[in-house]
Amino acid sequence: MPKRINIRKINTFLISLKMWELLLLSRFFRFKSRSKSYNL
Repeated sequence: MPKRINIRKINTFLISLKMWELLLLSRFFRFKSRSKSYNL
């Protein structure tokens, strides 16, 4: 039982990590595109 709970916790942690990564990446790309448009 505890092993299953640990796996579930790890899974949720990984999912949250991926979500944060996507958020940061999207923000970074938006900032990049903005700087590009400003350069043009």
